Amino acid sequence: MRRYTTLQRRLTAVVLLTVAFALALSAAALLVYEVYNYRERAVSELATQADLLAFTSETALAFDDQKAMEQNLALLRLQPEVRTAVVYRSDGRVFASFSADGAAPAPQAASGTWVGHRITGNRLELSRPIVHNAEPVGRLFMQSRYDVAARVGDYMTILAVTMLVSLLLAALVFDPLQRKVMQPVHALSSAAKDVVERGEYRITVAKTSDDELGLMVDAFNTMLGEVARRTDELEEANKRLSLQIEQTEQAQAQLRLADRRKDDFLATLAHELRNPMAPISNAVAVLKLKKLADPQLVWIREVIERQVRHLARLVDDLLDVARITRGKIELRLARIDLAVALRTALESTQPAIDQLGHKLTVHLPPDPVWVMGDMTRLSQIVTNLINNASKYTPPPGTLEVELLQQGAQAVIHVRDSGVGIAAEQLDEVFGMFTQLESPLSRTAGGLGIGLALVRALVDLHGGTIHASSGGVGQGSCFTLRLPLESAAAAALDAPRLQA
Repeated sequence: MRRYTTLQRRLTAVVLLTVAFALALSAAALLVYEVYNYRERAVSELATQADLLAFTSETALAFDDQKAMEQNLALLRLQPEVRTAVVYRSDGRVFASFSADGAAPAPQAASGTWVGHRITGNRLELSRPIVHNAEPVGRLFMQSRYDVAARVGDYMTILAVTMLVSLLLAALVFDPLQRKVMQPVHALSSAAKDVVERGEYRITVAKTSDDELGLMVDAFNTMLGEVARRTDELEEANKRLSLQIEQTEQAQAQLRLADRRKDDFLATLAHELRNPMAPISNAVAVLKLKKLADPQLVWIREVIERQVRHLARLVDDLLDVARITRGKIELRLARIDLAVALRTALESTQPAIDQLGHKLTVHLPPDPVWVMGDMTRLSQIVTNLINNASKYTPPPGTLEVELLQQGAQAVIHVRDSGVGIAAEQLDEVFGMFTQLESPLSRTAGGLGIGLALVRALVDLHGGTIHASSGGVGQGSCFTLRLPLESAAAAALDAPRLQA
């Protein structure tokens, strides 16, 4: 079956590569051993010949019998591996020498005093002293062939032929075996291919044996049945999920529509509430021009005036929230001293603070704190923070407003000794229409949009607002951070502001 030849070839390649690796590893080990053994044998043979020559050279040197020594060295012609042999006197002069045919002439003087053997290229050299009656009488130098490259070449040729024959035999033996083993696998693979191409998981593969392949067929059939069952469940779940997604998208569309309508309603409500406020404010202004003798009428006029101011602030907040949610609010940025915005906010909040009997402490730095911002909106931010602190502080309480610089930021702290904020509510106080659950919050009134408006305006200025509290009854602190204007920006803005 042609489509399975790749698997067969891979299996054959794996087996042959494994055999080749094992043979190569064995051949390498044998080659290393042969090189080592060749060297040891060459050194041993040359050392044995050197011992014999040294023994026969003792007497010849002692009695200055040069002729006898020449005869002893001439016997080395029977050893074709020995190329040169030299016997030196104790003063380093040549006593007798031997050079094989074609060999380099023997050195005429002993070079150095080294003892032992060494390999130089394709030559093995040996040097040892000649001793007679415990006294050195000369030195023996011998040189023989050390053709390890030729030895390695011959050995590698033998190993290569052996490996090639072994691989051919392994391939011939393995081919029929792997064909027999692969037949059941081919049948199983063919069934799997049909399952993948047709997408039908309800077919089964015939079991032909009770061995490991038979167990594989049983597992395959069981897997197909489980896949078929889960496929049916998945299709049903997909249908339900598609329906839920469709319903969710419809619900989200309705929520977006409701949210847009809510924004439109808030904007319309704010405008509609603002329309009757103008004549009421004018009427209160006219009443203030009149001298009323009845104290009750004076009290009524003051109540109307306070409530109109309160209602105007609520309407303005609603308008600002509507503008922000619609993305229609625009900041009139300028280089301003943040202390001026803070003083403006204090002027508008001081009457309410005095009316509740709170003690207000203000800390301002001696130098201006320059920021890029909208004076009206920054004053509105601080006003809302102070009004919030005053509203949630039982009278008489203490309020503290502090302005300072920290690094590249301007920081405003608004602290109070009020009802505090529970830890789980710290992240919620800036949410739209959020109010603290306390008797004081219910009596103070409000729509719960002041702090949400503060956060939105702070974000537009590139700043941050953070609330902290020791817990219920422990007061709270709101920290506003705005980026300071850089010196370079101040230099660029100054001529424009003066103009």
